Amino acid sequence: RDQALQGRLGSAVAARPWNDTEVLVSTPGTRLTRHRDAQPLGSLLFVFCAGLSAESRAWPGSKLIKRRLESGDVMVLDGKRTQHAIQQVLEHSSPF
Repeated sequence: RDQALQGRLGSAVAARPWNDTEVLVSTPGTRLTRHRDAQPLGSLLFVFCAGLSAESRAWPGSKLIKRRLESGDVMVLDGKRTQHAIQQVLEHSSPF
């Protein structure tokens, strides 16, 4: 472990195990309905937008949060504890 990084971030680094069991690629027409992930409790989910934008939803504490993720954006959450969804991937939204 990087001791300097752990010193700056504290228990957030120490308490979260790494879990790299899944990579999903979403394209226009893909829709992921409201769900929780199957990874171990405490594993962080990173939702990266690369290329096309996406309409994303999350329900932390059962409160709906809607975000449009643009290319280069990332959303981080505990995918087991927090319900989340991809409403739609937006065609022709790539900056490339």
